[in-house]
Amino acid sequence: MMKNLQRRAKNMTGDNIIFGKAPDFITVNGKKYPVRTDFRIWIRYALIISDESLTPSERASEVIEMCLVPPHLPDNIGETLRALADFYSAGKAADGSAKRGERVFDFGEDEQLIYAAFMQQYGIDLTACDMHWHKFRALFTSLAKDTKFCEAVSVRSMDLNLVSDKKLREKWRRLKQLYALPDRRTAEQMENDIANMLWG
Repeated sequence: MMKNLQRRAKNMTGDNIIFGKAPDFITVNGKKYPVRTDFRIWIRYALIISDESLTPSERASEVIEMCLVPPHLPDNIGETLRALADFYSAGKAADGSAKRGERVFDFGEDEQLIYAAFMQQYGIDLTACDMHWHKFRALFTSLAKDTKFCEAVSVRSMDLNLVSDKKLREKWRRLKQLYALPDRRTAEQMENDIANMLWG
């Protein structure tokens, strides 16, 4: 049995953050390119990708310049962006707990809640540590429900249509207002969304 465990551990080396070294590169067209791995870089990546004030080409240019280590830059921008997105997600599928397109957290708006949650649960001061993005992500996605951050996420993801009791629904509605994230859509996007809701 011990030999089987050792064999399994050996097979899990490489990109596994427990048994091996966390990755410090992306692969584009079969070639490896070094990337910056600090969690702060990838939080900024998330903020840039979701910034509606930037054009797609501006977002692409900023994240490639920020995440990759020059002078090793791939030629295929599309494949590079896909590889960066895969590194960001650590190869994991996106969480489907919220409705598609619904934002339940924001690294910028929730920075204090996230900082406090890491201090509360792990005793980690995010302002005074160096951490690989994949390690940060593993800790971030495992934050306990009793943290204020997870409470906010839970409230934001609550579907009021599933709450039949009027008093309880009103309580949840007020909480959703309290924890609501700013709407980043442009005026044109808001008009289009309203039109889609009214007329499909």
